[in-house]
Amino acid sequence: SMLIKMIETADMTEYSINRAGIEAPLMIMRSDGGIMDVEQMRKRPIMTMLSGPAAGVAAALKYVRISDGVFLEVGGTSTDITAIKNGKALIKTAQIGKYKVYIRTLDVRTVGVAGGSMVRENKGNILAVGPRSAHIAGYKYVAFAEDNEKAEVIESVAPLKDDPKDYVVVKGRNNTYALTTTCIANFMGFIQEGDYGAGNLSFVSESVKKFSEKISKKTSEVADNIMEVAVKPVRNVVSSLLEDYELDPQLLTLTGGGGGAKSLVPYTGKKMHIPVEVADNAEVISAIGAALAMIRETIEKTVLEPSPQDILKIKREASESVMKMGALPDTIEVQIEIESQKNILRAIATGSTEFRTDQNVQKEVDWDNVQQEVAQSMRVDTGDINMVGQTDFLKIFQSRIRDKKFFGLIKLEKFPTRIVDIEGIIRLQLASAAICSEQKKNFKDALIKIVKDNVIYGDAGEEIPDVFLIYRRNISDFQGLTSIEQLTAVVDSEIEKLTEDETLIGVLDLSTR
Repeated sequence: SMLIKMIETADMTEYSINRAGIEAPLMIMRSDGGIMDVEQMRKRPIMTMLSGPAAGVAAALKYVRISDGVFLEVGGTSTDITAIKNGKALIKTAQIGKYKVYIRTLDVRTVGVAGGSMVRENKGNILAVGPRSAHIAGYKYVAFAEDNEKAEVIESVAPLKDDPKDYVVVKGRNNTYALTTTCIANFMGFIQEGDYGAGNLSFVSESVKKFSEKISKKTSEVADNIMEVAVKPVRNVVSSLLEDYELDPQLLTLTGGGGGAKSLVPYTGKKMHIPVEVADNAEVISAIGAALAMIRETIEKTVLEPSPQDILKIKREASESVMKMGALPDTIEVQIEIESQKNILRAIATGSTEFRTDQNVQKEVDWDNVQQEVAQSMRVDTGDINMVGQTDFLKIFQSRIRDKKFFGLIKLEKFPTRIVDIEGIIRLQLASAAICSEQKKNFKDALIKIVKDNVIYGDAGEEIPDVFLIYRRNISDFQGLTSIEQLTAVVDSEIEKLTEDETLIGVLDLSTR
């Protein structure tokens, strides 16, 4: 039903860009967090469905460079929450209402609370925060009142028809204002002078004091109660993501984006005991993400027990597809996924255009500070980490942790591993890993040996560990391959154009072993 308008909008946009003389390619966000050119959009407009939150997640990956964490994009009315694992956003089958749709989309979960959410109170109790926001209700925030404003009366209102009549507003001399999470975050010091969202602290404090007097509670208690209620649905979703994707809270950071990031994210991290950071330029994070998103293509086929030839063929098809859309060959990475139970073979190709690649400016890096960050993420001292491999663009750091089980009778060793890029950003972190570093001419034999040494046998038979291939600036992800034959076929295709003396590093994920 939207097809005609979709194509018409694309045609108008393309015409306007060309007439304006803009040389940057026209790309459109996809629901899986990538972008595609306008011709591909005309062929498959359904791929844009549910792409709204995708730009923010693209920024989390390409701008904030999150490796393992949870990204919360906080707007005025709602918060979009997604998990990132091993530098990749997590994907699921899309669902519209009760219907599953055969497209893959980012697993972004939305809650109806954000920076503009209004407070609900009845008989001294904070019932809820949101879902009504000041934006939709047409109220200004208490925090954004004029400097000469004076709080006079606290009232309860129904902001819109059919809303409950228990939303808190503050009547001032000149206007009526909504008490929101942004206001409380200003009061509690999470938003400070100079931050985006900083406001009239004097009027905020006066309003919170009057509200507290009305319900006969201390101001600190009221503020904490409001924030506790506000972040409860956020905490529930974060906890659910950690459980669903088996994410280790010890390796995570909660990263906030969006104009309302500081209204919710710092308090959520405080309550969950998870480190927090707010992205630079958080208020325009989606625009940045749209500009930096990678060209992406996904090809799926139904294949019973995929052979190495099947894998190489679909890998080549995906790579050629993104190349046709403008991706530079040297930037193209292809991830292979195999869903044995559904007999699905999937290739996910990503790549950058020349325009996007030119934007990457190398910055000066203090490697002493980087090693401190690496050690901190591993929960070890700086002296306990070693660099165990490197390319011109990536460094691999590792430590060793001895863990005793069953009253010290069994001693286990783990090797926490971090891969850091030339800008000092942790690109991949594993709770334990084995490393294989060799020149190309000797690499395949060494990789096969270390993989065989770490095979385990389960109900489904032989299980090889997940493997990452490191070379140049690439971290190629070979998770999901089920046999050594599949692995060697994919590795062969990946390294065929490299010189014989080039260094390759295999990283085996042993976190669950």
